[in-house]
Amino acid sequence: MDDAFRQEFLDGAQRQAREDLIIGNAWLSPADRIILVVLERMYPAVRRNRVPIQIWKLAERAGVTRRSVSRFFVAMHEHGYMSYIVMRIVDRDLQGNPAPKTQCFVQELEPCQHPENLNTCSTPKRVEHRKKVKERLRCKKCGSENILVRVTAVCRDCGEEVFK
Repeated sequence: MDDAFRQEFLDGAQRQAREDLIIGNAWLSPADRIILVVLERMYPAVRRNRVPIQIWKLAERAGVTRRSVSRFFVAMHEHGYMSYIVMRIVDRDLQGNPAPKTQCFVQELEPCQHPENLNTCSTPKRVEHRKKVKERLRCKKCGSENILVRVTAVCRDCGEEVFK
């Protein structure tokens, strides 16, 4: 019993250290970080084996859209961090009518074992999307496209800026 408790404690500490590395990675978007943490909590076998996952359930638990989860898997697959396979299956419902279903299989690959090195910000589609967003920004006064984007922290209760 003592050895089982000790092993469980060590496994938990190792999981927590890995989650800390994922959360601290600045090259992953906040949504990507939480999706990866929730994925490993829901499907711990994904680190060793190819596992069928339910994207809708993962999105619900992570608090993001299904589209965000799909984009995350595509970005991870493009960089070689994960194996992501989508299979279309035609099943039958209770009346015998064809009912198409989609099954997704995910497995973490060797580079994903080092979460501090993951980088999904440089995925070509995401870079292109950021460029398109910046191209749409124009000054209302002079029409210039030379725009500086600032992020400001504001208190939700009183409206005071936190950092000036």
